[in-house]
Amino acid sequence: MERASKSKVSIVIPCFNEEKGLPSLISKLESVKNCLLESFEVELVFVDDGSTDATYKLLDEKYQNVKGVQMVKHIQNRGIGAALRTGFSKTSGDIIVTVDSDCTYDPEEIPYLLSYLKDGVDVVVGSPYHPKGKCLGVPGYRFLLSKWLSLIYSFLLKSDIHTYTGLFRAYRRSVLDELHFVSDGFVALAEILIKIILGGKKVVEYPTTLCVRQYGESKLKILKTIFEHLKLISVLILKKKTLKE
Repeated sequence: MERASKSKVSIVIPCFNEEKGLPSLISKLESVKNCLLESFEVELVFVDDGSTDATYKLLDEKYQNVKGVQMVKHIQNRGIGAALRTGFSKTSGDIIVTVDSDCTYDPEEIPYLLSYLKDGVDVVVGSPYHPKGKCLGVPGYRFLLSKWLSLIYSFLLKSDIHTYTGLFRAYRRSVLDELHFVSDGFVALAEILIKIILGGKKVVEYPTTLCVRQYGESKLKILKTIFEHLKLISVLILKKKTLKE
């Protein structure tokens, strides 16, 4: 009797100027990969989003010609949404996980995230704003911005999801194959989840911990991100109004 083939997990990691933190990231991903290989095939997809430091050079030195690892480089920085579109287009897995390269969400929690992707579940969201989640050392303004935006989206969507702005997620491939999102920046994370919820997909949360980054600097441009979220909120309000008429 032939052994049933394993499902394949593709882990997409957008990177932008993460040279200092790469040793920690690589170590954690290797640990995760070894853990997952008992149950899954595993593919790593790194998207260097126009780094100006040695990020891509170090990834190339580590993974050149390594089976199950892809590396893609944007010539210039295009934003996390654009990096995700590139990463998704390169994946071949049945399940796609996205995780931050700065380890603010611990990559070693990926197996726990995947344990929530049970039959009938389409997306799992790593959620620090869940009542059982935590935020450790995150600057107050970042916490308040993300928390309030997530509350607004939950209210408008009449959803019980607590976190809309985090990257740490697991998706069924079928969900992403149907998805079209246009944002290039950080607002893409909310746009993706909103469109999935409006599409009637089953989304659950994995309570997790968001930590302050240990290496490098945040790439979030506060004013630009707020403006983009306000535009997305306006579109969502208009859509709900149109549906009621």
